[in-house]
Amino acid sequence: MSAVTASASPTTTGFGPVRTVRLGLARVGYEVRSYFRQGDTVFFTFLFPLVMLTIFSIAFSDAEFGRTPDGDPVTAAQYYLPAMLAAGVLLSGLQNMATDIAMEKSDGTLKRLAGAPSRR
Repeated sequence: MSAVTASASPTTTGFGPVRTVRLGLARVGYEVRSYFRQGDTVFFTFLFPLVMLTIFSIAFSDAEFGRTPDGDPVTAAQYYLPAMLAAGVLLSGLQNMATDIAMEKSDGTLKRLAGAPSRR
């Protein structure tokens, strides 16, 4: 009599790459939905740099910040645009991430995702 043994392949255990990608995409969808449901986060990420850019471009509309290679004057909006884009990236990438990690640690999400060590 021959014994048939089942090998522990990723398809038989249920932890294959397809399942991992599917779970990852589901988590991305959850994170995007929860991000856009937080009004203060969306405001300070997208609208706050836009409001500051508008204020600076109106307040400094008479000032000249230099000249382009073509000889045209650089406006205040052109001058401050890179800084406002950097502020949006900084707010969304670093500041909100730190806040979200602290919130997920306190409500147990990190422990469920095995992202934080458990205390015994």
